[in-house]
Amino acid sequence: MSAQPEATPAPVTQTQATQAPATQTQATQAAITWTGQRTPSTPEATRTLLAAAARAYATDPSAAETVRRLQRRLDEPLRVAIAGRLKAGKSTLLNALLGEEVAATDAGECTLVSTWYVHGATPSARLFLTDGRTQPLVLRRVEGRLSFDLAGHRPDEVARIEVAWPAPVLAQMTLIDTPGLGSLTVEASQRTLDLVTPTGAAAPSTGPGVDALIYLMRHRQADDLAVLEEFRRQSNPSSAAEDRPMNVIGVLSRADEVGGGGLDALIKAKDMATTYARDPRVRPVCQGVLPLAGLVAQGAQTLRQTEFESLRQLAAMPKERRELLMLSAQRFVTAPDPDVAPDARRALVDRLGLFGIRLAMVLLPYGHDQPMSLADELLRRSGLPALQQAVVDTYARAAELLKASTALTGLRRLLAAGPCPEPELPRRFEATVLAAHDLRELRLVTWLSAGGPPGLSPEEVAEALRLAGAYGDAPATRLGLTGAAEDDPSAPAGRAGDRGTAPSAAAPTAQRRSDPTAEDVRRAALEALARWRRVAADPLAVRAVRECAETLTRTCEALLLDVDMVAAMPAGPTAPGRPAVPDGAPAPGTRPDTPTTSTPANDDAASAPSGGSS
Repeated sequence: MSAQPEATPAPVTQTQATQAPATQTQATQAAITWTGQRTPSTPEATRTLLAAAARAYATDPSAAETVRRLQRRLDEPLRVAIAGRLKAGKSTLLNALLGEEVAATDAGECTLVSTWYVHGATPSARLFLTDGRTQPLVLRRVEGRLSFDLAGHRPDEVARIEVAWPAPVLAQMTLIDTPGLGSLTVEASQRTLDLVTPTGAAAPSTGPGVDALIYLMRHRQADDLAVLEEFRRQSNPSSAAEDRPMNVIGVLSRADEVGGGGLDALIKAKDMATTYARDPRVRPVCQGVLPLAGLVAQGAQTLRQTEFESLRQLAAMPKERRELLMLSAQRFVTAPDPDVAPDARRALVDRLGLFGIRLAMVLLPYGHDQPMSLADELLRRSGLPALQQAVVDTYARAAELLKASTALTGLRRLLAAGPCPEPELPRRFEATVLAAHDLRELRLVTWLSAGGPPGLSPEEVAEALRLAGAYGDAPATRLGLTGAAEDDPSAPAGRAGDRGTAPSAAAPTAQRRSDPTAEDVRRAALEALARWRRVAADPLAVRAVRECAETLTRTCEALLLDVDMVAAMPAGPTAPGRPAVPDGAPAPGTRPDTPTTSTPANDDAASAPSGGSS
């Protein structure tokens, strides 16, 4: 594990590196803000391993190309597929994430192939054919929605469509809209399975074509769980069957239809999502389930003035007449009414759904009587902001780790396919996987964010999240030594327990300050190490709790080793053996590859640097 400062320090120039040694106070501060480079992070180790694999397989054209593809994956944006059964709301969710109606939501030919949405300065689209050719597509706007076609090609001739769009989320990851599983067109479903869970002789040797999933479900169907289990197995770089998922977010889609689409639909959907997340069949394959009213979210983000005026006219109707009109979507569209034209009512149903219209009728009289205010409140209640935060926290901030995991998975498949020309390479692979403590911390954070193992108290879960790097990677942050930890509402209050938990699971209040010394860090790490060792050795604790404690024990040991390494450094901001950082380069030890997941965190968590541990 290589911890990282609360704020990235200014780069050290070559001139500064050769200046006279700093005072002891400066040296102490350097010891806190730089923790040394004890071992490379998992992304760095993966690149080194792939370079060795490229040399080992240099005389095997097929294997060499596989290694080159894995190396290129590390330099590409994170690939996140949106998958689920037919009519689960995948394209609607993608439009909501992009904030515009870009993806086709009808049953047209483009929904039968995978569409990759990448970041681009200007909108464009390109067709990638199965024979290797590419062809530009014409983008058109039809009734405010983006429209394109397959340019006369059959779906089976198309490998994928790639749409470039200037959406902020696409600067962090590539989003892939996949054909629905369980489709009447078997070939369309198979294209999604080939991307997410490739099998058979034609399967690519690199494994799944995506790094992470957003999986939409309406029920806990066995087919859905089977797909998620196969993805978990194929995307796991180790052979441990019990490894928990860190790259699958479940979405209870069309939440506005739960319970007949009444005004309490989203409340019921939230309870249902919690039940799904706790299901012993779902927990091993999905790190959490969030409810989403995708149509409400999409309509709110693109609410038009004409639609707002129609909603306001509806709200002005007598309540009895309005409720009679809204008994069903069919009646709402076709019933004669002198105040709102049928075309306007049809547009409202298409854009917001009947639940969104009902919700707007409730919100308009209570202060949300302006277009922006109404749109913001509809968006908030749709569940999209929570999902967006989960995607950013779980995927965007862990992009380098997740891509490294994908590359290691592909290399594992290559090594298992036949004898390796270099006998040492399989041993190096196993050593890299075993040393990937930052991946174990990422799995632990995603697991704890969903509630963690039974047997841990809320205070212990909060401390475990902090120690594992959920709120920042700096040692002082992990150990609760900074002033921010004292004010963090999610930080554990602490209790005296049977396991010898300290009165405060964070460090003593006297030590929680903005300038902790190296001795403060060492003392707090020793106390945390002793606590979690007791948990790991508790014969009455369930296995899952002991596994959690063993991971945190290693984290504490790594923190102690970092402190001891820095303490052995000569005084001065630049120690012998630490290279000076060129102007403009990132400071040593800073790595944006460990995420903070969608957990209740303090306000500083959003700006806290993220980095992994190895």
